[in-house]
Amino acid sequence: MSICLRSDTLSVPVSFQLDPEQDVVWIKAGDSEALLREGEFSDWMPVSFEALPMHMTTLSGLVRFYAKELRPHFRVYASPVNIDPSAPAQVIATPDGASEELCEAIGFYWTQGFPEEINALKDGLFDDDDYEHQVKLVHDEAERMLDEALRRFHPGDCTFMYLSDIDLQCHMLWRHGDPKDPSAPRHPGFDPERSPAHAHDIEGHYRNADRLLGKVRAALPPDTLLIVMSDHGFQGMTRQVHLNAWLRDNGWLTLKDGADGRPARVGAIVPTRTDEAPVDWSRTRAYGIGFNGLYLNRAGRESQGIVTAAEADALLDQLGAQLLALRDPQTGRAPVLRVWKSSEIYSPQRRAEAPDLVVGYDAGYGCSDESTLGGVPDAVLEDNVHGFTGNHLMAPEVVPGILLVNRRLAGEGHDLTDLTATLLRHFGVAPADGMHGTSILEP
Repeated sequence: MSICLRSDTLSVPVSFQLDPEQDVVWIKAGDSEALLREGEFSDWMPVSFEALPMHMTTLSGLVRFYAKELRPHFRVYASPVNIDPSAPAQVIATPDGASEELCEAIGFYWTQGFPEEINALKDGLFDDDDYEHQVKLVHDEAERMLDEALRRFHPGDCTFMYLSDIDLQCHMLWRHGDPKDPSAPRHPGFDPERSPAHAHDIEGHYRNADRLLGKVRAALPPDTLLIVMSDHGFQGMTRQVHLNAWLRDNGWLTLKDGADGRPARVGAIVPTRTDEAPVDWSRTRAYGIGFNGLYLNRAGRESQGIVTAAEADALLDQLGAQLLALRDPQTGRAPVLRVWKSSEIYSPQRRAEAPDLVVGYDAGYGCSDESTLGGVPDAVLEDNVHGFTGNHLMAPEVVPGILLVNRRLAGEGHDLTDLTATLLRHFGVAPADGMHGTSILEP
């Protein structure tokens, strides 16, 4: 069997030959080959895409295959094509040559953002076992990077290492078991057949992070400043809010009439073609798109805007008050804990890029996937059974981050701006004009 592996408009031929007697498949992708048993991932397989005829321009990529099932059904998964760090087709690291140098030291590695295959799990291409298998590969690469960073570290250096294990696994695996409260009610996404086997997976990822921290502490020279921080915590997300549905039901967003003359109930505010838009923008004052963001349909900004600058501030106050008054009929709780106008939390230089209103959900609640893409489903609130079943896109007080430092702290109540200020002061660098924050360390 042969197919083409595509990266945008370019392709590479891929062939599969299944052993007639054993559960083994031979895979050939371009000039790379792999022999996989059922349940195995391949190593990284380099592939080349001919961007211009006569090999005038060749782009290098990497792909991994996963033999999910060979019999009775044949199912093999191919990862997204990653940029080859040994010969990147575009800048992926700084300084120049850094990606190639790291590749020479540890071998090929993922170069895509969020390398864990969360979408494969969301879409049902992976089950939890497949997902954890792939996460382990990502972790092993990250640990090799950490080992290389520790090998190069000398007193006076500054090294930063980001570990994605805790964040993404809390997003994807919370439905199996609440790591904060084992006695918590079962998540709506709990699967009686699969969840018991994965109920403690998140704790396992925390233990692994602790193990890596122990490795770092053991390797650091004496008196080295060590800071461990997260920019947020986590909570289970058991209920999802469809913001555009709420806006529709409360008179802020109006859909066009359907063929039967009644208002349409389902649609998306950003269709593939303009004439397919289900929204009546001449009667719509607000809409939601992206995480936690609401926008006014502003005249002069949106192509069919109707809200004037003089009206905007009062409308945002009204919209915020109504969101705070929302109650979940299933629980009686207020899904929205706080709201902020962009003028309250964004600097003037970046305010134009921000939503007009930022929604801070309470623990257990979050924006639905449909809302982030501009969807307008029928329901306003419903159980969250799939996808990000744990979340941190909530009011900051319900998902506080952590800070561990091997020095005495100066007081409390620190935020992320203080971390930047701390590092600058530690290395004797003056902050730039307009920067905020103070050092977290005692003088």
